Amino acid sequence: MTTESARSALALVLLAACGEASASQPPLQRRVRVEEAVEVGHEERLALHGVIESGADARLAFTVGGRLQARSVRVGDRVVAGQVLARLDRRPFANAVAGLRATLARATADADQRARDAERAERLERTGAAATSTSEAAGAGLETARAAADGASVQLREARRQLGEAVLRAPRDGVITAVFLDPGTVVSAGSPVVAMSAEGGLELRVRAPVHRLASLATDGEVQLERNHGAPCSGRVAQVAQAADGSGLFPIRIDVSECDDGTALVAGESVLALLPQRRERELHVPLRAVIDPAGDSPYLWRNVDGAAERCRVEARGLRGDDRLAVTPLECELSAGDEVVTAGARHLFAGDRLEGAGEGERIIVAEQAQ
Repeated sequence: MTTESARSALALVLLAACGEASASQPPLQRRVRVEEAVEVGHEERLALHGVIESGADARLAFTVGGRLQARSVRVGDRVVAGQVLARLDRRPFANAVAGLRATLARATADADQRARDAERAERLERTGAAATSTSEAAGAGLETARAAADGASVQLREARRQLGEAVLRAPRDGVITAVFLDPGTVVSAGSPVVAMSAEGGLELRVRAPVHRLASLATDGEVQLERNHGAPCSGRVAQVAQAADGSGLFPIRIDVSECDDGTALVAGESVLALLPQRRERELHVPLRAVIDPAGDSPYLWRNVDGAAERCRVEARGLRGDDRLAVTPLECELSAGDEVVTAGARHLFAGDRLEGAGEGERIIVAEQAQ
């Protein structure tokens, strides 16, 4: 046997031996750390800047326009919360309500008749006495009639709201300090009619966009932060039903003494932290989210013993090591295990087997 043949034979023997040794060794085990996602209540506060004003600066206006029919107060009159201060001519609003009530009645009757026609057409179609097109046309007519009835119902609700807004009432106890319009004047929405002062009271006026009003908690305490001095507190007294010239909705806050016993003064600038309705958030450890500040943050979760890649939206840090997230392409929920260490070894579909509390073993071809 030549030298080269001997060398080839030796190489084949060594390769076979290595193969047998590899086959006898167990696959390499990779471990990952896991923790559970949790759902917690989270309360945010809406931060708005404003200036402390005297209660005398409260100017009251209608949110709808019309002819001023009556003004029942004069300068110096004391009023109580809910007292009628002025009225618009209600006849146009009442006529609108009556007309829309009749429209809704007709639309409802038409929808009822269309429903009976559609039912009759379906019976005839089942017996072969009418074509399918007849039944389809009856169904389309029914949908149109129902949409018309829904539209009339919405219009009627708005007309009734405007009818109620034709009466101007005192938002709180106080004294009338000025009148701006006399009966017979044509009033536009938002034009001041009277001014009143809450006796001895100060208030803060801030403005918020309409999309933040729905989550505003009007029954909670408002925190007031000052540029200098101890913080103060207040309560939401009124949220306007119409936007002002800036397109924002005014919010009036009654203020009280500050934590150090001092009082706010008119003209002082403060930051109001208004409570928002408490919502539930999904929290995961910050180290579970890969590229949390990037365009497509994601994490790995354990789904019935298999690894799943889950894209999430990072909503912000909660404390030192928790991140609020919203799942975007998976059904991540409280109690699910998410991988917090060892994620670089994972591929989608890898099996995760138990290895003690807080640990799992990757069992997959990619892990070997």
